[in-house]
Amino acid sequence: MVEAIDGALAAAGPDTIDFKVKCDPGLTARVDPDHLQQVLVNYATNALKYGAEPYRVTAGLEGDPAAVVVRVIDSGAGVPQDFVPRLFGRFARSEAARNRALVHGTGLGLSIVAGLLQANGGEAWYEPGQPRGARFCLRVPAAH
Repeated sequence: MVEAIDGALAAAGPDTIDFKVKCDPGLTARVDPDHLQQVLVNYATNALKYGAEPYRVTAGLEGDPAAVVVRVIDSGAGVPQDFVPRLFGRFARSEAARNRALVHGTGLGLSIVAGLLQANGGEAWYEPGQPRGARFCLRVPAAH
């Protein structure tokens, strides 16, 4: 997972150099590496577009049976509560995102993320940051 996270951050662009990563060096998952990279790149670029520093990525084992859970965390305003239920839907763009002059998108990225994770036996979800910010999360099967 360390290599996958570092590779995805590098692929997302030079601005991700400020991301702090916390991941056990031996953590492994059963997931298509290209799918995982696409998901992590989407989460990282969204954090840069819509969030604020500091940026973090955490990864570890959670649940029973154990699964790999990754959270891409920022300290921005977060997702408006009324928009959260539609966040991973097709063509979903919040009013705030549509009003930002410098941010372009179709609203398909998170829908694709959810589909890729589902194809790998995983899932995608959002958690509000504490006390502010956003946490975009994924769960995939752990490799044993």
